[in-house]
Amino acid sequence: MRNRKLDLSVGQEVIIADTNDGIRYLKNSEGVSLDNIDRWTNKGIIIKIARKYITVSLGRQEKRYDKEFNYVEKSEYGSYSKLYLSLAEIREEWESEVLYNSISDSFSKYSYDNKCELTLNQLKRIKVIIEED
Repeated sequence: MRNRKLDLSVGQEVIIADTNDGIRYLKNSEGVSLDNIDRWTNKGIIIKIARKYITVSLGRQEKRYDKEFNYVEKSEYGSYSKLYLSLAEIREEWESEVLYNSISDSFSKYSYDNKCELTLNQLKRIKVIIEED
């Protein structure tokens, strides 16, 4: 995923999404999906913007997010979260990852004998799309 550059200001409301260990309990029960997005996201308020970190208040808790590392929480532990501007941004990233994995899987199934199920024309069109700016 590309590194985002967000236009943020103190007092702005943001969405914090739990990732990795932060949503393990959901993976073991109902699963993580966009249908239960409210179970693994929280609203926060930006309280400080420094050169490298954004500090967000989540009620009684404060978390710092690294501007240079795609707004991922600065954490000493395995559990961390990520800052987003909106639920729509989370949905877009989620869909992008699902599509990327699907496309990646379709290429990784080809073996050393190069039994490609795509036509030459399809491969050329894919190459053009990949090389777009």
